[in-house]
Amino acid sequence: MDFSSPAAYVVGISWLISVGLAYKLWRGPNVVTLKIGFTLVLFIPLVGPFMYLWIHGAPSPQPEHLQNRKRFRRDLLDRWSENQEQPQRDSRSRRHANRKSRWRQ
Repeated sequence: MDFSSPAAYVVGISWLISVGLAYKLWRGPNVVTLKIGFTLVLFIPLVGPFMYLWIHGAPSPQPEHLQNRKRFRRDLLDRWSENQEQPQRDSRSRRHANRKSRWRQ
């Protein structure tokens, strides 16, 4: 392979980025098995750094006191079924019902 071609430069830059990301990864608090797996992904030429950033770049979960855990699926189903049992009347049908009741009196 000719190392003066543009493709060689792109692969070389990709490997340099991979080395930097691997250094940062191995200095972090992750489990060793994750570090090994991420390192293997990192050193795939050209695609590895992007895959690593896509997989590893997920945001960390919020602390429990900031998480919205008040509404669960069952709660949503209960609220939905209540609305289905008592259909909301629009304002036009309410006015019509009021006129009918006034006429009967």
